[in-house]
Order: sequence, then C-alpha cells, then structure tokens
Amino acid sequence: MITLETLEVTNFTFNKRSLTWTIESTVEDISDYELNIYRSEHNPQSDVLDNMTLIASGVNAEDYDYIDTVSGYEYNIHREFYYALEPVYETDSSTGTYIGPTTVAVIPDKFAKAARRHQNVGFRLTGKPVAILKKRTFGTFCSCFDSTLGRRTQTNCADCYDTSFDGGYFNYIIVSGIISSPPRKQMLLEWGSWQPMDAMITLESYPVVAPDDIVVDRLNRRWKIIEVKLTSKALAIVTQNAHIRMIPKDDIIYSFTVPDLSDYG
Repeated sequence: MITLETLEVTNFTFNKRSLTWTIESTVEDISDYELNIYRSEHNPQSDVLDNMTLIASGVNAEDYDYIDTVSGYEYNIHREFYYALEPVYETDSSTGTYIGPTTVAVIPDKFAKAARRHQNVGFRLTGKPVAILKKRTFGTFCSCFDSTLGRRTQTNCADCYDTSFDGGYFNYIIVSGIISSPPRKQMLLEWGSWQPMDAMITLESYPVVAPDDIVVDRLNRRWKIIEVKLTSKALAIVTQNAHIRMIPKDDIIYSFTVPDLSDYG
C-alpha cells in the first residue's frame, strides 16, 4: 500500500481549491492506486473520514493534483474547507492510511512549532477543558427556513439551533482554553433588565474558530464568539484570542448535547 507523504491546499484562483500531494518512494506501481477525496468545513477531532463528505473517488494517484470548485462559498470570509485523501488499491478496493485534514494555511516553521509546544505546556497547566461547537454555514436548510423569504420563520428551533441549517453545529471538539473572569453588571432598559457578560478566551491553534461559533465551559455556560484575534508567527497561527459573550440560559443552544467536561480533568 502506498503512503501519502504530504498534502497542500492553495486557493490562488477564486472559487477553486487546488490540492497537490506527494507519495513516499515505493517499489509498488503507483498507477495501480486511486484516491478518495474528502471535504468538510471543519476539522474533525475523531472519526475523521466519517465526519467528512466524499466529494471525489477514482482520482488517479499519479495525477498529484486535483481542483475542487467551490462556487458560491467564497463570500463568507470566515469559512474554511478541510481536505483529506485516502489511497485505494484498484485490484481489491482496499484502503490505506489517509492524510489530512488540511486547509489553506502556511506550514509552520521551526520557531512557530516551538512556540506552539511552549503554549501547549501552559495550556495543560493553567487551562480548563472547553467544548467548541463549529457552526454550520451551508448544507441542507432546516424546515423552519423559508426559501421564499430567505429567513427563518421561528426561533428556538430544536433542529437547527437557530442557524437555518439541519444539525446547526458540528460535533463538539474538546480542547483546553483559558477564560478570563467576566465582569458582573446589570443594565436597566425600557423593556426590563439586561445582564450582559463578556469575557476573553485564549485557545491554541486547533480548532480554528470564527465568529458565531460556540464555546461551552466546565460550568455548562454557553458563549458565542464575537471576535477573534490571532497571534501568529510567519502567518502560522500560534494562539487565538477570542471575545466571547454569554448566551442567556433560555436559549435553545443549551439543549445541544455536550459531555460532562469535569471528566476531562
């Protein structure tokens, strides 16, 4: 079985992603192999291929290049596409070890890698487990979405969690995060009192978060990401600092199932 060595994704052409790969030197005939190509708008933490969509099969492994057209998806500047490749032996359809998921990103140099390692130690010592819910930004519209009006017709939908897309969010990703203590305050408005709570959270480079993603902490508080600022080395992400806002307890997002984070240390 061949071994995929590298996978790089670039997007120098609008609405297209170019995938290029290399294969470790082998005595086998590479022409006997094809590739399955998978895509997702998030980077799964486990069961990677099961959580991605097969977009192409039968791709000649010797092509070393594949163009994925993603027309209409470029207008959301926060959207990322991740790809994985799986080798397939044509004779018996057996599959080998996949490579990926990989997205359009700079490969970190040795200094960025060292910074990430140091950050990882700090997160293990001072961070607490949090669950990241990546919001779906396209897919099958929920039944609450009116295609004629171009908007949802109800709130607190248990199917899409008010995202307009079935499922609402991808499966949770559990990582370590450092959340600042939010100030407690209350504002009196014409319609009643409002208790806004904003905080900051620092995360490592995985997963890459975006506005409207959700953070769940060990107290089961649900926070919406408002803004993200990156700390980078030569364009490679080292840490992410996000402005987050607590979601009211009566919001439908609290019904999204997340495991007890106290079990994660």
